[in-house]
Amino acid sequence: MAERVNTSRVWAFLACTFAASWGFAAVLYFTGVKYAGGAAAAIAIAYMLVPGVMTIALCRKWRLPLREIGLVAHFRAEFLLAPILPLVLMAATIAIAGAFGFAELQSPAPALVQQLLDSLSPEQAESAAQTLQALLGTQTLVLLAVVVAALISGASINAFFALSEELGWRGLLQRELAPLGFARSSILIGAIWGVWHAPLILQGHNYPDHPIIGVGMMIAWCIPLGVIHSWVRLKTRTLLAAAVMRGTLNAVAGFAALSLRGGSDLTVGLTGVSGIIVVSVVAVIMLLTPPGNHDEMHTVPE
Repeated sequence: MAERVNTSRVWAFLACTFAASWGFAAVLYFTGVKYAGGAAAAIAIAYMLVPGVMTIALCRKWRLPLREIGLVAHFRAEFLLAPILPLVLMAATIAIAGAFGFAELQSPAPALVQQLLDSLSPEQAESAAQTLQALLGTQTLVLLAVVVAALISGASINAFFALSEELGWRGLLQRELAPLGFARSSILIGAIWGVWHAPLILQGHNYPDHPIIGVGMMIAWCIPLGVIHSWVRLKTRTLLAAAVMRGTLNAVAGFAALSLRGGSDLTVGLTGVSGIIVVSVVAVIMLLTPPGNHDEMHTVPE
């Protein structure tokens, strides 16, 4: 590992990524493209791809193999943390929201059934209502099916798009900032990651009712979450784990809406105060128990 941070590489990545990401968002804003519905999903996906595209381009320029930034198929027992941790974080977030009175707890099964009915036409909903309502008698099976679906999407299509982001944040940037040590590098990456989201947040992403305050909330969330992502990435020695974890987090994000009634985008959900409390506690634990191999960032796992 280099003794000092290669600041030219760090600034090159940040300049390219922020210029492309924020420039893309600015063009959409000034051309009147609304961040809503299907357009919002497409814009968010395109935005996620930017760090990966910039990382690949820069690594080619620097003749730096992607395996040296963690893109390796290296499956250790710790890899199970990638799909399990998001479920734990989500469950704890829901519990915190209920315990602190941010929202009222409710059974997710009826909410899920109603959500399905709302997505159907009136004729389809009428014929499907009895069948769907019958599912309420087997709530455990409903919840199990939803969790399994989230795990599958989190480790597949969601992880694919999340990997593009992780190539930059927990890949290239984690490698180049390794001389700072685990705590400082992970916190710094998390802060940068949070600021990078600003254009989307201002358009209503995650905090549709409070976009301006949401920018600060997102940074406050990304800092501890960044520590968790870095810890998992380093512990497993592969970016794939970070991608699966991020993909699964995105897949389970909707669980809060199914399990809670009331509250606001600032208090409930993974990116609300409830989620920030949970990820902050976990991040502190991980900072006190570092992964132990941060000084081996330039080695390729066997």
